[in-house]
Amino acid sequence: MYRAHERAALTIITDLRRVEVLEKDWPPLRGHRFVELPNAPAGEPISTRDREKTRAELGVRPDQTLVLHAGSLTKRFGLDDLLEALPHFPENAVLVCQSALHTHRLDPALLALVEARYPVQFRLDPVPYGRVDELVAAADIGVALYHGTIPAVRHVGKGSGKLNRYLRARKPAIVDTNADLEFVGDYEAGVVISHPSEIPSAIATITERYETFSINARRCFDEQLAFETHWPQVRAALGELMGGL
Repeated sequence: MYRAHERAALTIITDLRRVEVLEKDWPPLRGHRFVELPNAPAGEPISTRDREKTRAELGVRPDQTLVLHAGSLTKRFGLDDLLEALPHFPENAVLVCQSALHTHRLDPALLALVEARYPVQFRLDPVPYGRVDELVAAADIGVALYHGTIPAVRHVGKGSGKLNRYLRARKPAIVDTNADLEFVGDYEAGVVISHPSEIPSAIATITERYETFSINARRCFDEQLAFETHWPQVRAALGELMGGL
């Protein structure tokens, strides 16, 4: 892979923060040209379904705070952290864990016991891609936690598809300090945590000032993540290589 990068005139990368990692791992890449294009869909969120209808199907009341954990339901992506924090969730908050994979190692019987005791739902059947925005639109807060030592996880940054989709839909996010996502806190587009015990207070903090966090979530997306923000630079770089086409 690195030799392919060496031969390339430029590399399109999801987050320029990853460049330092690549250069450290493969010194010949120092001086190589990288252009940033985050992992974010273009255009506005498309949801043809009423938000309250989706929430009703989930069994979430209009007055409850729906916290969405979407993606891989594994320890690496924060499931254990959420389960540890779940008994201490704010009274009006409910957690929805939506799997993005058909293959998982979770025992449905055990999950049913957890659901019976705590405010949580586990949805093990993936949502069709065309309906992902509907689920995000139904949520109030998104969760994007990463616990892995490999660079793709440790430095996921703007490559986090779930974070980008949350912020695009104006949903504040809870992120951790392990994945180069601190910019979310800088924008006050969510809360950065360093331990699972901080998740309940993060939910409460966002809920208390939800409108401000929601506005900042979209501002963060527009300035840092939007395809439309980054594409002109990518197009210009490709145009140079193709003789101005």
